[in-house]
Amino acid sequence: VTFQTDTVRSLMLQALTSKARLLYRSDDSAGLAEANFLTDRAKEFGDIGDLAYESYIAALYLDALNAIGVDYGTAIQRLTAVYSQAPTYKKTAQLLFQQYVGYGDALAGSGNACLAVQEYQAALAIINDDATNTKLTAATAACTNPTPLQTPGQATIAPVGVGG
Repeated sequence: VTFQTDTVRSLMLQALTSKARLLYRSDDSAGLAEANFLTDRAKEFGDIGDLAYESYIAALYLDALNAIGVDYGTAIQRLTAVYSQAPTYKKTAQLLFQQYVGYGDALAGSGNACLAVQEYQAALAIINDDATNTKLTAATAACTNPTPLQTPGQATIAPVGVGG
């Protein structure tokens, strides 16, 4: 009995890359970690070709998903890395848009309308959305004409030259 090492290695490479390719091409992201594992394993048996890039993008995407709901800035940074490489990858554009809008909403809600304007503009550069346009208009108006914050029990101080 002769062991055919080259044939076995070739078949392992083919099986691993075929399965990884199916997982990468799936509409959801549930199998991306497994696909990356299979791709790493396939490297032991030979050249994985274009799957090296697929693995790289999937790793960036998984990293971005892990930041969503934890930190808008980090999520935006990581999603932007994916978006700059592969704008149509999975749901990257939609997720990046949502993170920009969410961050804009958080900033506007905490009285940082001018910073919110930047986030809404970034979101609209990805997806044009009427609701976000309305938020941008409101944030722009609030940035241009800020409402002074008052501490309860504190007297309002009128601007110089205006009677109080």
